[in-house]
Amino acid sequence: MARSAVHDACSKFNTTQFQSQRATFQESVRSHTADQFNNVSTDITDLQISSILRPKDYETALKDKETAKENIQVAKSQRPRLLTQAKTIKEEASAQAAISVEKAQSDARVALTKAEADAAAITAAFEAEAESYALVMTNQKLGVEGLLAYLSTRVLVESKKDVNIGIDAPAKTKYTYT
Repeated sequence: MARSAVHDACSKFNTTQFQSQRATFQESVRSHTADQFNNVSTDITDLQISSILRPKDYETALKDKETAKENIQVAKSQRPRLLTQAKTIKEEASAQAAISVEKAQSDARVALTKAEADAAAITAAFEAEAESYALVMTNQKLGVEGLLAYLSTRVLVESKKDVNIGIDAPAKTKYTYT
């Protein structure tokens, strides 16, 4: 009879109400039990619920819910630290990028200055050679063909190795302006 009364009382509450409305639940079980035992001339004046065994799925869900709440709190407490860490990494990357850009610009200026200096040196050398060849052509009264013959003779004389060349016959012995 007691078991039937407890079952009747339990059917009026859901699992959450067992915890949140414990006093109401306990009173409902007492009144249902007292009604059942009135038929056998027994009075129940007080009833105390000391242990409620909840369904295993409910217990698991409750534990999971509490674990999730704790995880949320941990994540919230870690968020400022992680944001600061991410900002620091971003600032370090930005600083490194600025350093890389400055270095690249500096390297580019150095390379450009060197290239300009090399170009100026080559131009000056060509201008000096051109002036020398113009002076040779004027002093020796040579044309372009005569200058080329003069230069090739100088190459042959100054060469430290044997040079084999083929010259069209008959070779001219004198090159002058015409």
